[in-house]
Amino acid sequence: MNIKPLRSAGEYLQHHFERNGKRPFIKQEDSSNYISYSEFLERVQKTANVLLNKDLTPNQRIVLELDNSLQGLTVFFAMLFAKIVPIVVSP
Repeated sequence: MNIKPLRSAGEYLQHHFERNGKRPFIKQEDSSNYISYSEFLERVQKTANVLLNKDLTPNQRIVLELDNSLQGLTVFFAMLFAKIVPIVVSP
């Protein structure tokens, strides 16, 4: 039996985002403009680096109040990439 080791959520998502590259990830409301998987991955990686440079550490739990926005989604995914545990609450 060939079992692959489990990856972190961030590693799994990075692989998925890189594989889908230029495909649309999010289409902007009321527009034909979209953000591709690779563009979103770049935003997420930059945000993850900012979080880690703010003295947040992997496995740290952070309460995150999210609105329904691209910025909220970016921060949520960035936390996963940085291995920070988001505890999501509704505004």
